[in-house]
Amino acid sequence: MSILRWNPSFNVNIEIIDTQHQRMFELANIFYSELYKGASQEILNQKLKELVNYSITHFETEEEMLLKANHPDLINHAREHKQFIGELNALSAKVMEGDLVISAEIISFLRNSIINHIFVSDREMAKYFNKA
Repeated sequence: MSILRWNPSFNVNIEIIDTQHQRMFELANIFYSELYKGASQEILNQKLKELVNYSITHFETEEEMLLKANHPDLINHAREHKQFIGELNALSAKVMEGDLVISAEIISFLRNSIINHIFVSDREMAKYFNKA
């Protein structure tokens, strides 16, 4: 079961970023699939931790690119990353407490947060790099 389907329109035309975005979709889908199947807290924790850790790696890649390019929106972009990780950690805490059930909140977060970040912030970042 998946809640995110990769579409070529999501590409920002920066190969490493597009590849990492696709992996984030995959990890979010794996987590959701395990949640839907009623997996144990241990498995849910593991899958969510994988998504959190990979998201951190991805965000570090973006922020390093922005820093090297002296991008004018680095601070705002990094703030969005921090907020996203905070929300993922809050989901993780719910998993650990056994409080997480399939809900519109989870679906909305996973779907909207990832896609919105790509379509808004990362597209703006990509415009900067693709015009250079």
